[in-house]
Amino acid sequence: MNKLVSVILTTHNRKPKMVKRAIESVLNQTHKNLELIIVDDSLSDFIYRNDVARMILSMNDKRIKYIQNKENKGSCISRNIGIRISKGNYIMYLDDDDELLPNKIKYTLDKFGSDENIGLVYSQNYVIDQDSNKRYVRNKMISGYVFDELIKENFVSAFPLFRRECIEECGMFDPNMESMQDYELWLRIAQKYKLQYVAKPLVNVYLHNGKRISTNNKKKVQGAKEIYKRYEAYLDTHRSAKNARLLSLVINYARNNEFKKARRTMVQAIKTAPYRLYDNIKYTYLLYKLMMKSRIRE
Repeated sequence: MNKLVSVILTTHNRKPKMVKRAIESVLNQTHKNLELIIVDDSLSDFIYRNDVARMILSMNDKRIKYIQNKENKGSCISRNIGIRISKGNYIMYLDDDDELLPNKIKYTLDKFGSDENIGLVYSQNYVIDQDSNKRYVRNKMISGYVFDELIKENFVSAFPLFRRECIEECGMFDPNMESMQDYELWLRIAQKYKLQYVAKPLVNVYLHNGKRISTNNKKKVQGAKEIYKRYEAYLDTHRSAKNARLLSLVINYARNNEFKKARRTMVQAIKTAPYRLYDNIKYTYLLYKLMMKSRIRE
C-alpha cells in the first residue's frame, strides 16, 4: 500500500539534538510516500528556538513542512493545526522526544488492508528508561470493535496510525483535555471503527527528566475526571467499566496528594463492582503504598 501518510510532529522547548532524532526517525521510514508537518509550539523566548528552526531548514527535505506558532498553544491545538494542513490518506502524530523505528509506518499501514471498517492501527512500543537504560515492551493488544475493553484501560500504545475519515467523522484532539487527549480521541474512534494492531515494537518511547504531560499529576487528574464525566451514562450501565474508571481516578488523586478523594473513590469503586477482587485489592494496595510514601516524605 503506497498511500500518502501525514506525520504531525509537535515540539515544545526541546534542544535541536532531540528534535533531530525524532525528525530523522520519520524521514528514514521504509515507507517513503509521506509528509512531515512540524509544528513548533516553543515559547517565543526559548533559547534554542532559532537553532531548532535552522536545523530543520538545513535538512532541505521537500517532505518537511515547518510551522512556528506565534505563541504557545499546547499540544492539542498544535496537532490540530498540523492535521488541518495535512494531505495524507492516513495520519499519525509523534512527540519530539520519541522516535519511530524504520518499519513503523509500513507495518501499520499494511494492517489496514482492504477493510474500511478498520479506523486505527497501533503497535507495541519499546519504553526506555534513559536513567537506568532499561527497556521493556507493552504487550496487551486487542483488535476489532474494542470500545468495551478500551474504556476500562488504554491499551492503545503511543503513535498509532489512523484514517483521515476518522478525524472527519469523530473530530480532532480536544484542547479541553489537559491530559489523556489521545486516549479520549481513541475512545471516540473505537465507538465507530475497528482497531487493529501489529505485534511488534515499532516505537521507542523515552522516559527522562524533561517535561512531559504524562508526568503532570494535576493534569492527569483533570483528564481522568473528564473521561469519567463524558462516559458517565455508559458507565452507569456497565459496572466493570465504571469500576475500572474509578480505580484510575483513585491512583491519579493519590499521586496528586488528594488522599481524601482517593479513599472515597476507592470505596465507591469497590461498591460498584465488588466481584472485581483482583483489581480492587491491587489498587487498594497501590493507594496504601502512595499514602505511606507521602507520610515518609513529610
